[in-house]
Amino acid sequence: MRNTIVAIAIALLTANALEAQNPQWKVYNTGNSGLPGDLVGSLAVDIDCDNKNIIWIGTGLKTPGITKFDGQNWTYFDSSFFGFSFSAVSISIDTKKNLWIGTNKGLLKFYNNIWTIFDTSNSDIPTNFALYLHITKGDTILIGSPAYGKWYFEFDGFSNWKIIDPKMFPSQMDVSNVNYEISTSKRWMTNRRFVGAVLYDGDKFTTYSTTNSGISSNEILGLAIDKNNNKYFGSEFAMGISKLDSSNSNWSVFGFGLYAAREIEIDRNGNIWWISKGVQALGGLFKATQDFNEVSVWNAHNSPLSSDPLSIAIDSNNNKWIGCNNGLFVFNEGGIINIDDKNFTIPDKFILHQNFPNPFNPTTIIKYELKFNATIKLKVYDLNGKLVKTLVNRKQTPGSYSVEFEGNNFSSGVYLYVLNIEDASGQRFRKTKRMLLLK
Repeated sequence: MRNTIVAIAIALLTANALEAQNPQWKVYNTGNSGLPGDLVGSLAVDIDCDNKNIIWIGTGLKTPGITKFDGQNWTYFDSSFFGFSFSAVSISIDTKKNLWIGTNKGLLKFYNNIWTIFDTSNSDIPTNFALYLHITKGDTILIGSPAYGKWYFEFDGFSNWKIIDPKMFPSQMDVSNVNYEISTSKRWMTNRRFVGAVLYDGDKFTTYSTTNSGISSNEILGLAIDKNNNKYFGSEFAMGISKLDSSNSNWSVFGFGLYAAREIEIDRNGNIWWISKGVQALGGLFKATQDFNEVSVWNAHNSPLSSDPLSIAIDSNNNKWIGCNNGLFVFNEGGIINIDDKNFTIPDKFILHQNFPNPFNPTTIIKYELKFNATIKLKVYDLNGKLVKTLVNRKQTPGSYSVEFEGNNFSSGVYLYVLNIEDASGQRFRKTKRMLLLK
């Protein structure tokens, strides 16, 4: 009987989604964008000084590094920028516009065009597997590591580390997500190893499992906390979404047998969004109202979302960004807002643009466009032909790119920047332009 009820619920769920307002989608992959790889495992949204959304994208171990997309231009930061290769497991941005990246090589920071790595060789970080991040309103970085010691620790972003003794952890704790309650010192962690949800109040850990609480599963991946401190937990399997109220005493479970949740996000209207792996109605992108009276799903049956989702982020325009194994998907029920990408138009030729500003002091932006996959070398020379800076030296996919040149360490004068391109067929393109540094 229970299986029959589940089947009916799935059918109704899919039907409701199909009858909803026609969604609008965009799909990015290595064939139509500056993504270096199709697997998108982590996402974060920032807002620049012009109130434009900036999307930061982690593309996994096969294409290590991180990619920046401003709605028009793609910039890929690979190992040539850092001197080492890493996987961006999680990405967060603090109130001072510092970008923080949880990696398998330490905690990485990006600010004002400077990359800084905090690892066991230069800081008090207890492990280089600083994988799962969340940042509080006060810019404290919460970090969970499920590998090599199963650490939880905190960092103020400068020099002070708070390392929690692993002996305090609940048995078998394996952190898969971290978050916090607004205006309290309470931190929450999810665990996929039969532990459930874990509360850390700054003094001790408290476990909420199926044996001592109303949570629906002990294998938890997704975690979100709304502005009223209601907690939402998504199971690794289809055990529903568990909700714990702000008093940490009352539980509700929605969609038991239907919903799993890898990641959960809450939009500006209080709607709950989550992603899950699976087939048919069990997998895809989900939306629920706060009371879960209305639930919609988008998957291969009614949308371009044809792959198991891996990550999700929501920007200030309520666009949903979904990372999958086969690319980056953007969705907005009311129509995607403020993404000026020329409808994914791939350039019909190789172009090197004049830098801007020009003259400049101390920084300028160099833009170029690629028609095909190609090996790119962008270098800066002085008038004597001496190489002063290599800006790009790697393979790139078709699209528009921008690179910053910083002239603090160079004297005033005319410099040449040279773009060399070699595509897969061996055809070559070379273009040179001048720029003027004035101090």
